[in-house]
Amino acid sequence: LRTRDPHEALAALWERERRHVFLEGGPTLAAAFLEAGLVDEIVVYVAPFLLGAGRSAVADLGITTIADAFRPRVRSVDVLSPAAPGEEPNVRFVLEPQKGEQ
Repeated sequence: LRTRDPHEALAALWERERRHVFLEGGPTLAAAFLEAGLVDEIVVYVAPFLLGAGRSAVADLGITTIADAFRPRVRSVDVLSPAAPGEEPNVRFVLEPQKGEQ
């Protein structure tokens, strides 16, 4: 797509008869679609290891207080089977924005 505007991107995909969009592009993309109110579902995978410092899952949303924090509703939590013998399982959270948080 030749746009960086989330609304324009979804309109172009709609014209191509794409009705479901999976976003996987990093914190800037995630923040743009969240700020535009275009997120229906958030799927988060947590692996059982820590890397220390790293990139954020979502870029700055302009939230400055805990009271204003983005608080999606938890729809499900699943412990997934290990990917390989001897590995620990991952955990998958499925979340959705609450009304008024888009």
